[in-house]
Amino acid sequence: MALPRTDGNLLVASDDQDIALPATDEELVLLTERLLEVEVPTNVFFQAVAIAAYDCGSAFRYADNFLNNFKKAEV
Repeated sequence: MALPRTDGNLLVASDDQDIALPATDEELVLLTERLLEVEVPTNVFFQAVAIAAYDCGSAFRYADNFLNNFKKAEV
C-alpha cells in the first residue's frame, strides 16, 4: 500500500482520489472575500463555512456554484 503524497494543498491517495482537508484561516478569508462579491444569504455563507471545516475544496466549489447561479439569474 502506497502512502498518500501531497499535491499542492491536497493529499492525493495512491488511486488518485482526493483526501478532504479543512480550510486554513487564510483560505477562510479568501472564501469570505469571494462570497462578498455579491450579497449572499446568511445561510449560504454559514453553509460554505461549515463545509470548509471539513473540506476546503468543496466549500469553494459550493461558493462558486452559488455565485455562478446568482449571476445567471441576474441576466
